[in-house]
Amino acid sequence: FVFLYTASKFSGTLIDSAEGYLSWIENSKIMELPLWEGDKIFLPWLEQDKFFTACFYYVDKKLISHRVSFC
Repeated sequence: FVFLYTASKFSGTLIDSAEGYLSWIENSKIMELPLWEGDKIFLPWLEQDKFFTACFYYVDKKLISHRVSFC
């Protein structure tokens, strides 16, 4: 499960965590990153300005199916 939050403003300093290094990336460059298959499906939904829930099912790191519900 992934819980995704978006924001249009930020103040403060990014700090790294055990999960990795944080950095700001231009929206136009996001799809160039090494993404999971499911990320490539749901990232464009963020531009629709709709709330959604989705399940992505992986086996051995390969996406086998997904389902989504837009609210």
